[in-house]
Amino acid sequence: MASPDDPDAPNADDESLPDVRGEPEPAWVEEIRRGRRRRAERLKAELGGLQPPPDGDGEEPPA
Repeated sequence: MASPDDPDAPNADDESLPDVRGEPEPAWVEEIRRGRRRRAERLKAELGGLQPPPDGDGEEPPA
């Protein structure tokens, strides 16, 4: 019997789902990713880009 922590161990759900590992993703997946990238770029442009992280561990910079 396989360990329950083994990701390759069969379970009841595996019998009803096709094995799609290694197959190309459908076109709609790339369309969603492309839309998310465009939205992220637009938001970044509207917000003026990302601000650099402060030096140190959140301490105020010396005056």
